[in-house]
Parts: sequence; structure tokens; C-alpha cells
Amino acid sequence: MATKITAQDLEIASLKARIKMLEDKDGGVTEPSREDATIKWRSLETGEEASVENSTEKDSNDTEELVNVLTSLDAASILTSRVHVVSVPPAVEVATVSVPTGSGKEKMVESDTPKKKKLQEQIDVQVAREMEEQIAREDKRMNEHIARDAKIARIHAEEELQMLIDGLDKNNETVAKYLQEYEQFAADFSIGERIELINDLVKYQDNYTKVLKYQSQQRKTLSKKQ
Repeated sequence: MATKITAQDLEIASLKARIKMLEDKDGGVTEPSREDATIKWRSLETGEEASVENSTEKDSNDTEELVNVLTSLDAASILTSRVHVVSVPPAVEVATVSVPTGSGKEKMVESDTPKKKKLQEQIDVQVAREMEEQIAREDKRMNEHIARDAKIARIHAEEELQMLIDGLDKNNETVAKYLQEYEQFAADFSIGERIELINDLVKYQDNYTKVLKYQSQQRKTLSKKQ
């Protein structure tokens, strides 16, 4: 459509240029007469008659189309001139999720990630506290077990010590003397140290018994020889 308008404009401009050229040639000081003007127009019409007749129908269509185009352009220009550009600020981003509903529509709800994170932290703290309490209970139970075993072992050791003391010969002056000293200082010694002292007395008594037995045998032997 723009090509047709340009061609028509060029054709009109060409006609105007030829008229101007003829006027310049025939111009001069005197004003051209009506007869000369008529001749010029006739010669112009004779030269352009064929092209004008051939393009009459085309020009008519082009003119009508040009009017429509100009009318459309005018209307578009009017509408465009009345449109104001409005700058819309970007929307603020909100963490949302799309939740389907029973009706087929989707409902936008805010994300609960921070709540889940806080809940997970509370769970971790609770689990850590329970583990510490469990470890403390196990340590306490183990210590109680160790203490109970130690108590039982001490009872057995004291029973064994008493059996050793009961087996000593209190008629032996040496044994009786050391046993009396032991009873005075026994509270200052541990159960292990007391057992060790009594064991020494037991060994001494055993050795003393062996010596007495040997001496008795020797006396019997001498008496037989006599």
C-alpha cells in the first residue's frame, strides 16, 4: 500500500515540475496570454493523455485506498496519542506453594519451611537431651554395679581374713603377741594390707609348727638310741 501512495505522489510531482518548466520557458517580462496558456495546457494534456487515461481507473482505486489508509492512520494516531504509558513496579516475591483443592482450583499458601526447620531443631535438642540422660543412667547403673561387686568382694575378703585369724595358735606367745598388735592397728590398714599381715603370721605359725615337729622327732630318735 505504501508503494502505491509513493507512485502517485511522484506522478503528481512530475506533472507540477513539467508545468513549472513550461512556465519558465514561456515566461519572461510579459505575462502569458490566455491563448498561450490554453495551448500549453492542450500540449500538456496531449502528451499525458495516454498515461492519464490508462491510470484513471487505477488512480481512482488508489485514491480510495489512500483515503481509507489515511483514515485508519488518523484513527490509529488519535488512539495512540491518547494512550499513556504506565510503569508498573515488579511484584514483590513471596514464597508460596500451589495447593490443589477438591474443586479443581489451586490455592496459594505461604511456605512453612521456617516452621519445619524450627521444629526439626527442637526435635534435635530433645533427642540430644534424652541421649545425655540415658548415658547418665547407664553410667550410674555401672557405678552401682561396680560398687556392689566391690562390696561383695570386701565381704568375702573379710570372711577369708577372719578364717585365717581363727586358724592361728593363740597359745603361741609370738603369734599372740603379733596378733594383739595387729588388732590395735587393723583399723589403719586396708583389707588387703590386713590380709597380708595375717598371712605373715600364718606362715610364721606354719614354720614354727614344723620346727616343733622336727624337734620332737629328734628327741624321740635320741631316746631310742639310749
